[in-house]
Amino acid sequence: MPAKTSTPASVRTNNILFIFPQLLVLVLIIVAMDYAGVKDPILYGGALFFVLFILLKAFLLGEYRKGLRSYKNKKYSDAIDRFSNSYSFFKENTWVDNLRFVTLFSTSRPCYRELSLLNIALSYAQMNDWKKAREYYARTLKEFPASQFAKECAQYFDSGKSGKS
Repeated sequence: MPAKTSTPASVRTNNILFIFPQLLVLVLIIVAMDYAGVKDPILYGGALFFVLFILLKAFLLGEYRKGLRSYKNKKYSDAIDRFSNSYSFFKENTWVDNLRFVTLFSTSRPCYRELSLLNIALSYAQMNDWKKAREYYARTLKEFPASQFAKECAQYFDSGKSGKS
């Protein structure tokens, strides 16, 4: 892995197409409000959508977000614990992760299980525990063979460029 300060806190790519189901949810809420006879369905539907957005992110992504905060604050052991908890939650509730564009209003292309494993590996790399970092990159590739970032990191280790083979 690169030097301690150059490792990113999170690897994420977005899929712009995930916005369309979110807009559909918003429209459905507004239509339901209108059908229910609410005076200003756009205002109240938009407000309900916003509240749902905030609450779902807070409750379902709580551990993941705490992990990012810990990583940013260089508390890597705590970050690993938080990302592990996040991974466990999404492993037990795969439907939440698979439908993240609606359940979490997320446009993230990689799922949160993959992101959690990658961030665990990054945290171990920051702690100079190269064996564990490599183990988590390998685990990520095993569970998510299409993970481009995990492939690149595994190749980096395998090439010996990290100096930490």
